[in-house]
Amino acid sequence: MPNPGDADPVAAADPYAVLAPVYDAWTGWFADAAALRLAPMLARRGTQSFLDVACGTGRLLHVLRAGDRGMRLCGVDASPAMLAEARRRPNADGSITWRRGSMDGPLPEGPWDATGCFFDAVNHLPDDGAVLRAFCAARAALRDGGAYLLDTCDEGAFKPGRESYSGVGWSLRIRQRWDGRAMVAGCTVMHDGGKASCNVVERPLPPARVRALLQEAGFAVEAEEPDRSGGRTWWMAVR
Repeated sequence: MPNPGDADPVAAADPYAVLAPVYDAWTGWFADAAALRLAPMLARRGTQSFLDVACGTGRLLHVLRAGDRGMRLCGVDASPAMLAEARRRPNADGSITWRRGSMDGPLPEGPWDATGCFFDAVNHLPDDGAVLRAFCAARAALRDGGAYLLDTCDEGAFKPGRESYSGVGWSLRIRQRWDGRAMVAGCTVMHDGGKASCNVVERPLPPARVRALLQEAGFAVEAEEPDRSGGRTWWMAVR
């Protein structure tokens, strides 16, 4: 398994170029679970427009579209490879807008009724300053009274876990190590006869720190719900 310094230059620039072809098969369950949690919350708030930041392959937005044909939906991601997967999903019908961009903005085509950022995407930001910029960008994209919905992970989520995954035509091996401030996951993907490696880095974010940064960005935190699995917190903050 490569060390961070041995990573392929292309994968270092966009590690999700390595992960994108197998991402849904590997982690699609989380997008489905997040959509089940999110859809009734959006319905209760009468949400007519939703922006998913760090949308990845867009699976969550496609699930939302299947349940609501009228909502304006947009996904933003920094990875061209992930957006390419989003655009060519079998159920893609052109009704969802896709944009390339980073979590710390600026974000497109607001104001939005709600914005989201899921699968602990915020944990991938390099420091608290970047997290604050991301929260400020999300707030700037919202209408007054709009909701920002996200999940974050603290150290309880960074436990030794499953190291190998596989399906028809693909396999993924992950080796994790703690570097003193973040978890570095070295990933090797075998797909369609090819092999590629990358490194993905996540920092733990204690809930108290997330709450303070949301408030510093100008949000009112309305919900803070620990996940039953431990280590993950679901948030709703309102502009």
